[in-house]
Amino acid sequence: MTGDHAAHGWIDERVAAEFPDLVLTVRAVAAPDEPDADPGVAQQLGELASRLRGARAVELQREHIPAAYRVFFRHVGI
Repeated sequence: MTGDHAAHGWIDERVAAEFPDLVLTVRAVAAPDEPDADPGVAQQLGELASRLRGARAVELQREHIPAAYRVFFRHVGI
């Protein structure tokens, strides 16, 4: 992958068999030269990085999530 082109990523054959319409799109983008060009970006990335960890995954078992989402999370390894 080079430049600004999107490509399809790899999906395990077992997951693809169960979710035939599932597509993983991967895109390479250039990063800015200045790491702190926008202070809000660092905060957003920090929030995204800590969005779902082991404790949160266990906590999801107790929340009222539709069964389909729970099965999907289990299949994709979340």
